[in-house]
Amino acid sequence: MLAASSRPELAHLHVAAVTGMESHAIEAEGGVPARVRVFAKPVDFAALSDWLQQASDKDPVMLADDIDYID
Repeated sequence: MLAASSRPELAHLHVAAVTGMESHAIEAEGGVPARVRVFAKPVDFAALSDWLQQASDKDPVMLADDIDYID
């Protein structure tokens, strides 16, 4: 998902990564795209909740009619 998050057609998505890796280890592996919000384990659920709230305030949740389903 992190590699796919740099694709232009996915630019509208808010992406979070939850990891047990330390920041220096993430950077050693090539880092994550700038638009990805990284949450370290154990997860600070208040911070995650705040991020989700901010993301939903910026982009209201899509209605089911807005989603293209693949059969």
